[in-house]
Amino acid sequence: MNSNTLLEKLDRFLSPIGAKVGNQIHLKSISNGMMMTLPLIVVGSLFLIIANPPVNPDLVNPETANIFMKFMLSWKEFAVNNYQTLTTPYNMTMGMIGMMSAFAIAYCLASEYKMKAAISGLISTAMFLMICAPSVDGAIATNFLGADGLFIAIIIGLLSVEITRFIESRGWQFKFPDTVPPAVTAFVNSLLPLFLNIIVLYGINILIMISMGVGIPEAITKILTPALSIVDNIWGYLAVITFGNILWLLGVNG
Repeated sequence: MNSNTLLEKLDRFLSPIGAKVGNQIHLKSISNGMMMTLPLIVVGSLFLIIANPPVNPDLVNPETANIFMKFMLSWKEFAVNNYQTLTTPYNMTMGMIGMMSAFAIAYCLASEYKMKAAISGLISTAMFLMICAPSVDGAIATNFLGADGLFIAIIIGLLSVEITRFIESRGWQFKFPDTVPPAVTAFVNSLLPLFLNIIVLYGINILIMISMGVGIPEAITKILTPALSIVDNIWGYLAVITFGNILWLLGVNG
């Protein structure tokens, strides 16, 4: 009875908090945005498995192997010879999960605000690429386009929409007659939000590069890496585990 009473009290106390947190517009957008990318993760993972068959040729004698093991060895040989081709679907899906999440999170948040979701998603994606995949000699860096860029994708996805919403809430938009096509109106009114996003977000990235010598993604990594040394005691370990579970709550692999 006592345990049941305690559970009932916890339920009455925690359920309203959980419902409020679950309906918080930013957390809800992160969750929904990450769910939009789930097909990319599942399908991309399948191709990664195809490209890495679970067999070690060094441990199997092809002369004494049974039919199944011979099939596995043939699969392994094919995968090794065509690894780049087989992993392309993975690289273009799960390998781009950071960039895709930047679009999806901004799209969901803009939808919650009743804003133009597609344009907001495109602005967020553009900002993500500027910050996480700068072009060097005609080639872009891919280090943070995947899962390593998820944390910054969440930040950019939320902030880019809030910057656009700041402009719209103040009525800094052009009003055209009804005879003007909606596509033209959307195009013109997306110029200022994109420009201000570049000034603010990319400007912050430049300032961090000047002060730390690296961009925002590398700076976050540089700040968090030394913090992992705290796990040499019980309290540090509990803090890391707690933070990891909070990231899971936000849709990020903790």
